[in-house]
Amino acid sequence: VLPYTPDSYVDELRLYAYNPNSSTTITPLDLSRFSSQFDHVEKIDVSGDGVINQVKLSVALIQGFADEGVNSKIILKLMNNVDSYVIDTANNTYIANKVTNTQLSNGANSDTITFSQNGKTVGIAYVEYV
Repeated sequence: VLPYTPDSYVDELRLYAYNPNSSTTITPLDLSRFSSQFDHVEKIDVSGDGVINQVKLSVALIQGFADEGVNSKIILKLMNNVDSYVIDTANNTYIANKVTNTQLSNGANSDTITFSQNGKTVGIAYVEYV
């Protein structure tokens, strides 16, 4: 059960992004456009490249990678004080509820973002800082 599962049971996508303007404002990475090319990914890790990344979190990203419909959950792994995320609510179609400074069972600090539509949860993202 997410938010934390031993790595041997987690399908993880690791991205090493190149940002030539790493010291300036960057355009958020919209990874949802790649979701149809991967199945049942539970974790996306952008923490290992050492450059500033900003990931766009959306229902499309969560459901597209996790492939579990409204029960979709995903872990987004970011480098603490370097990487960040923005919440995309698809033109206010979804409501995003953010809970900060939660602690995962592995001891890592995280944010929990729950997306809902018409009062029902449609996706959850656990943002883990390392």
